[in-house]
Amino acid sequence: MKPADYIKEPQKFHETYTKEEMMEYALQKKAEGKTVKTTFTVSEIRGVCPLYKEGDVALVITTAGTNDEIRMEDCPCVCYGLLDNLHFRQGWVHMKREQLDHLQAITGESKTYCTHAGPPYTPCGGVIFSITRDDEWED
Repeated sequence: MKPADYIKEPQKFHETYTKEEMMEYALQKKAEGKTVKTTFTVSEIRGVCPLYKEGDVALVITTAGTNDEIRMEDCPCVCYGLLDNLHFRQGWVHMKREQLDHLQAITGESKTYCTHAGPPYTPCGGVIFSITRDDEWED
């Protein structure tokens, strides 16, 4: 089974492979991959944030192989403003170590932000999140 087959002919792919076969493939890839833990920590609040304080762990994404997992035990309250652009934030989780090191060398840090602009545009504040990754991603 090749995942690229799905892109070419999605209907044929679903007719050929059962849900159990697809689940088995996903679990196999999860077992083969290296575990990566990416943590988003609140580093600065501009304005007012009713949910976070500086230093709070806002989000933890654990990745094994190609599977990403957000466990609510690691981050009991997650703001929609942080999850809003999660597909863009996945780059920090999945990029190769050399690329991550290059970006950190250029900017000196890895940060992202909440989608709220803060005063005077919104009553809430903008939150700046610091990103740390504890291992490297393997292809």
